[in-house]
Amino acid sequence: MSQTVVVNGVSYDIPDVGEDGWGQNVTDYLVALSVVAGATPALINVVSVTTTPVSILVGRTYLVDTSSAKTLQLPTPTSNFFFIVRDVTGSAATNNITIARNGSESIDGVAANKTLSRPYGTWLIASNGTNWFTLNQFPDTGIINADIASAAAIAYSKLNLSTSIVNADVAVGAAVALSKLATVTASRVIVSDGSGVFSASSISATTLSYLDATSSIQTQINGKQATLGFTPVNIAGDTMTGPLLLSAGSVSAPSLSFAGDVNTGLYHYGADKLGFTTGGVGRGGVISDGTLIITDTPTDMDISSGTSAGSIVSGHNRFFRSVNAAHTSTIRLIGINTSNALIVGGEPANTPIFLNGGSGHVRMDNTSQLNWRNGADNADLRAMDVDSGNNLNIGRDDSIGDIQIFGRVIFYDDASSPSEIFRVGSDGRIFGSSAIYRALSTTPDSTSGTTAYIESGTFTPTGTNGTNVTAVTPGPATWIRVGRAVTISGQVSITTTAAVSSTCDLSFPINSGITADTECSGVFSSLVAGSGRIVGNATNDRATFEWTAAATASNSYRYTYTYLVN
Repeated sequence: MSQTVVVNGVSYDIPDVGEDGWGQNVTDYLVALSVVAGATPALINVVSVTTTPVSILVGRTYLVDTSSAKTLQLPTPTSNFFFIVRDVTGSAATNNITIARNGSESIDGVAANKTLSRPYGTWLIASNGTNWFTLNQFPDTGIINADIASAAAIAYSKLNLSTSIVNADVAVGAAVALSKLATVTASRVIVSDGSGVFSASSISATTLSYLDATSSIQTQINGKQATLGFTPVNIAGDTMTGPLLLSAGSVSAPSLSFAGDVNTGLYHYGADKLGFTTGGVGRGGVISDGTLIITDTPTDMDISSGTSAGSIVSGHNRFFRSVNAAHTSTIRLIGINTSNALIVGGEPANTPIFLNGGSGHVRMDNTSQLNWRNGADNADLRAMDVDSGNNLNIGRDDSIGDIQIFGRVIFYDDASSPSEIFRVGSDGRIFGSSAIYRALSTTPDSTSGTTAYIESGTFTPTGTNGTNVTAVTPGPATWIRVGRAVTISGQVSITTTAAVSSTCDLSFPINSGITADTECSGVFSSLVAGSGRIVGNATNDRATFEWTAAATASNSYRYTYTYLVN
């Protein structure tokens, strides 16, 4: 049966082999095909690709130089359009060959350009008039992992080989090359790494035979441990039974230490003695009688030099005791008794506690007093105690000596953030800070109306013009306060405009809060301008000067007055 082939719009009838006219019709078809495709028939029309991009023509075979990446540009999809691509330099894996679409058509069902990356690969690509398809991928000269699907089972029958596989049949770049195993030590177990590459391990076939294949390795290990009489303990969470025996260790290398800090921990420094060390230095320990020792030496652990009396010991009655070097008797103790009271004392009873040596010791005995003793420690010089009324008493117990305070004495209030009230200076003066009034009173009252004050100072009052007065210029004034009464004296220049009744005011040095003019009283006078009285200005809390001016212009007056602080 003949077949019709259309070339460049002309139909050619190709009969089956042996039919009449077969040779002439085939010749006519090939001639027409050569005219359309080029000087030679299309299947052998070779194009060498050394530049990029290159437009693809029907029926061409493109031999691509992949020493650099290349792009082949597809035409509009046309039915029966085909071409062949070949990587002739074997670098397509690094320098890809890109088959670029003409429009929105797909290649092998993917609407994107196709990348050819098989070294020495050959591809036959054709169109159905709408999209493009890879009809065949001819493999290169070697089989590598990428040639075979990961899930495929490779059977020798599937490989077109006339003999068995030898080293030369496997590419050097393959994950497993038989040539790589040529020098492997005999009778070793082969293992694979995370990338699937095989190598020989150090485990011999003999060692592997010790484990059977009927149960898990962990189960077999657990069984062997049980046979030996012990049960494995996990890293965390399990409880170990039986003793944990450690070496004695040393100060610099304790037997029980910590990761990253191996010179800190516990060690055994003698019979029935447990020591602890930090930074490779002995810090203390516990001896056979339960005594807790604190020291910086790793031998006798005395707190001083290791030979003199004075070790710190913790007994069983919640007391810290200072003992002699032999640990046979207690010298001093401190602790909490059954009533939760802090006890500091000496043994034997009534032995004084010396806080300082020299000519006078401070002793706290088993009474309620703190006594200052003489140098011979045979007489009390001073005593301090708290009586039944919670008063602190400081006095003398014999007929000699005075209570002496050297330097300044400073008194503070009882606020949460105390402020200074007053002080006795080293020169004997009594004074205080500028913000606090100093009190001398028999009545411990906090209100200014019932507390007596003694203080003094200087100030320049503020003048206020009144009737017939155009200017008030005060000079410096002095004041003294005793209790609630404040007395001021000073000088002021006043300018009047006529010889008539006149008034002006001066401010107080201490705010008063007077309620009547009678709570302020005084006089003032001038040699040439007359004199007058001073009364209180309750509205403005000032002193008011009242007089009949005897002269005009500015005149100097001397004044004194006393007012009440409410």
